[in-house]
Amino acid sequence: KHAFMQHLLFLTLVLWVFYSSAQCEWQEWNDWGPCESGKVPNCGPGTRLRTADNACGETKQDNGDCTAANCPVDCQWDSWTAWSGCSSLDCAAGTNSRYRSRIPGDFGGKECEGSDRDDRPCEPETCVKDCIWGEWSAWSDCTLECGGGTWTHSRDIVQYDQNGGVPCSGDSLEWDVCNTQMCGTPEPTPEPAPVPEPTPEPAPVPEPIPEPIPEPAPVPEPTPEPAPVPEPTPYT
Repeated sequence: KHAFMQHLLFLTLVLWVFYSSAQCEWQEWNDWGPCESGKVPNCGPGTRLRTADNACGETKQDNGDCTAANCPVDCQWDSWTAWSGCSSLDCAAGTNSRYRSRIPGDFGGKECEGSDRDDRPCEPETCVKDCIWGEWSAWSDCTLECGGGTWTHSRDIVQYDQNGGVPCSGDSLEWDVCNTQMCGTPEPTPEPAPVPEPTPEPAPVPEPIPEPIPEPAPVPEPTPEPAPVPEPTPYT
């Protein structure tokens, strides 16, 4: 009984789906809508939309790829070719050339600018070249203003020797003496004025010591006169 009920429910569902489909049958797709690229101006790859309806009032839609109006395409140059060999077969100046192709534009795009050919001067690789020095630079400032200083000047190689050419000889830097004149004798530094020695204070004059008054010398007593010598008595 239970299996019978399930089978009956299944048949009912199938009949209902069949009936609904018959009542809500979809109509043909409507025409595609405009192509929209999302760009300004509207050009290039984009998408478009179409719809379909049914009797049940339902609508479905479909998206498809499309191309809007052709966008302007500017002219472009292709890559340059490799340089050609030098047109000169000796040491005379020649030219190398290279070329490029133009990819034209369309739909009002910009034209290409420039040339499809490019040239440059060249010389054959087998040309023998000697080394060449450039000009000497100006002398530098002297290291001293007098008494003999030094200054230098230099030069660069403007063409290196090639294919067995003569190499450059000499130096790229030279120096020489300068300002050999004697420096002026500086004025002698004045000696400082002698500092006067302080005037010595006069020595104190000693007060004179009074000489003692000499006592008068004692008056010598008078020498007594000698007694008279008696005259001799004559003999009678």
